[in-house]
Amino acid sequence: TYKWRQHRLFKVMQFNVLCSMLCGFGLVAFAAIVSVSKPSGLTCSITQWSIRFGYTIQFVPVLIKFSAINKISRSARKLRRIEINPHRFKRLLVLNLSLLFLFMIIWTIFDHPRRHEDLIVQEEGELPDLVAVYIGCASRSYTWELAAL
Repeated sequence: TYKWRQHRLFKVMQFNVLCSMLCGFGLVAFAAIVSVSKPSGLTCSITQWSIRFGYTIQFVPVLIKFSAINKISRSARKLRRIEINPHRFKRLLVLNLSLLFLFMIIWTIFDHPRRHEDLIVQEEGELPDLVAVYIGCASRSYTWELAAL
């Protein structure tokens, strides 16, 4: 992307939006790799933090860009000129990441994600003694998951 940064498509796309989206994709991919390992308190927390920050870094720039496009189209309908502040993107992204960081700190302190095992008795035919063990990550309360959305 650095080689093509002067290309018209990258100028329209805005290089900082593209880079932040790629960083977000990288964090989500990192979370997927970590989640494959054996669940522990640390890997569960790293996975949750990486997923939340990755998706925030991916989608907040898109929402900011849509907001700017809507602002331009509204002013065009009124036949007015508009000036978009280039620092607005950085300020809004940092604000959203700060709020997420504060939320994740509170979540980790009060009810951090930990290893969770589910035992399920599977009755297949005449063998009722088959037990499946599902190991994953979960908090004590699902309220944190809902609030993170």
